Amino acid sequence: MATVSLKAATREDLQTIWEMQIKAFSDLLDKYQDYDMSPGAEGLEKIIARYEQPWLSSLVLGHDTTRSRESSFVRKDGLSSDRKNG
Repeated sequence: MATVSLKAATREDLQTIWEMQIKAFSDLLDKYQDYDMSPGAEGLEKIIARYEQPWLSSLVLGHDTTRSRESSFVRKDGLSSDRKNG
């Protein structure tokens, strides 16, 4: 049976979160060349700034059978944290 974990991200996770984001959006960035809006073009400093926002929590999802990880920034108050709103 697979084990899935969800934990609060730490500052030490930010480099990995940024690398996952770049990898996840690289194909779309190459296709659309939208360097001013694509998460695939964001620098590490943007991830750090988002992490430091007091109204957001950063989560890391781990899955032990594939050793994969996913991350997300979520608002602490449960409202949407999509790019249009914040």
